[in-house]
Amino acid sequence: MTLPTDFKILVYEREHRGHRFSTVRVLIEALLALQNATERKLVIVLATTAAACESEEYAEQLAHLADRFETRLIGDDRLTGSGLQGAKQKLDNLLKLVRTEHFDHLYLPYGDGLLQLLALRLLVPGARWPRHLVTEAIVMRSNFGYPDVSLKSRIASVVAMWCPRIDRLHLIDPLPYESIANRWPALTQRINLMPIPIAPGVPIAQAEARKSLGLPLDAKLVVCVGVIDERKGVDALINAFLALPANEERRLVLAGRHSLKVLAILNQTPDAPIISINRYLSDDELNCYVNAADIIAAPYPNFVGSASIVIRACAAGRVCLASDSPWMQRVVEQFDLGLTINPRNQTAMTAGLTQCLSLSDHFALSQQAEALLAFSNMNNIATHLTSLLYDRLAIRRARDVLLWPGLRSSQGNNKPASLM
Repeated sequence: MTLPTDFKILVYEREHRGHRFSTVRVLIEALLALQNATERKLVIVLATTAAACESEEYAEQLAHLADRFETRLIGDDRLTGSGLQGAKQKLDNLLKLVRTEHFDHLYLPYGDGLLQLLALRLLVPGARWPRHLVTEAIVMRSNFGYPDVSLKSRIASVVAMWCPRIDRLHLIDPLPYESIANRWPALTQRINLMPIPIAPGVPIAQAEARKSLGLPLDAKLVVCVGVIDERKGVDALINAFLALPANEERRLVLAGRHSLKVLAILNQTPDAPIISINRYLSDDELNCYVNAADIIAAPYPNFVGSASIVIRACAAGRVCLASDSPWMQRVVEQFDLGLTINPRNQTAMTAGLTQCLSLSDHFALSQQAEALLAFSNMNNIATHLTSLLYDRLAIRRARDVLLWPGLRSSQGNNKPASLM
């Protein structure tokens, strides 16, 4: 009797900061669950750097799964040169790997930037890419469909959409997906709109979350979590919070690694009602801080793309004060999640904080918000990530994919690639 041959899956992610290894963990867990449904032996290979394997993010997200996948160490531990040179180095590492070792399926968890260079590289006469290799990529931030971005950025975004040899391109933002579907509907045959590939979190009673974190039980808490820096508007948030009238007990909680600028602001206001936790947070800690909040603040200026913290706030049933960037405004308004403001206007942000403090006393999730949570749950994330593999391996899926609630353009059929 002939035993099924190994089926090799490459997950290529050399960066570990931000949510990158959270996404890799979610993907690997989905692939491990798929193993139970097939007789083929799935060999999962993570390609990353030695520095990434020594990071706090790896220890938190992937170390407990390390015996379930193989590792390939790639390139230098640090990217060299400019952003473009760094992206070229990533692509060179990838091309070397797929040309020297046989893989059946490739995942690019963060395809941003890499896909544009790959598309251009494949236009060069004689460029080699394994013809048998079926490839999926996730694009976290696509400018196409955003009204205020430059023509150059839009063109770069479209190049990623049209990149040859990408069999399925996952978007996590309905705005570019709808724009693409309306302009080039045929592209939706290989473009998929999926949930943000990060666990939305588990609801915890507010008092329990606060006790576990040592936070005050009776104060009103405005919480900002993750990377605490000016890119996320934290400097403006601090100023807006301090402008609130001091007529009730409230605290601003900043939990996550702080930038030097934020630390300098906090040093200048040592007596401010601000609780600062300046370190990397585990997923469990981050979930506790979200559930401990009355308000989740996400006033990110000049922000393109999705923000998982909005989904986390929804999962915890907390009011969200978000920026008026296109994705946040669309999601917060469509699903009744809170309020959006102009993060560059301190008066508007202070007024928004006041309004959200009032909303938090009686906030409840709408039916629309419940539909968003159903779309964003881990089972649906795994189904979106593995549906093409189910088709390739001729396995019947246990569940159908749930689509974005109220999508303004019909989602494509996601026609499967043939097994080669």
